[in-house]
Amino acid sequence: MGCYQYHMPGARIDPPMFFTLARIPWNGYGPLQFGARGIDAVGAFNILGSVYISGMVEAKKTYNQGFTWNWVRTMTPNWMAETWGQNGEFQGWWWIWPKDGA
Repeated sequence: MGCYQYHMPGARIDPPMFFTLARIPWNGYGPLQFGARGIDAVGAFNILGSVYISGMVEAKKTYNQGFTWNWVRTMTPNWMAETWGQNGEFQGWWWIWPKDGA
C-alpha cells in the first residue's frame, strides 16, 4: 500500500496505491530486486526496482498506458519513502508500507 503527493501549486495527495511487492530471485551478487503489479487512481501499473546494501532504493513505476515514473531514495525496516519524477525532474514525494502495518 502506498501514496504519493504532487508537488505543485495546490499540492495534493492522491488516493492510495494498492499492490503486492515480490522479491525477484537473487543471483548472488548486486542489489536485491523487487517487482509488483497494482492499481491507483491513474490506472494499472507495474513496479520494478532494486534495493542496495546502503538502503538506497531505485524503481520504475510503469503504467499500462505507457508512461513511467522514476522512484529513488530510502528503505527502512518498515517502509520506503522519498521522491518521484521523470527525466530528473522532481514531481513530489511517495511512501509505501505494508498493508498490515507490520
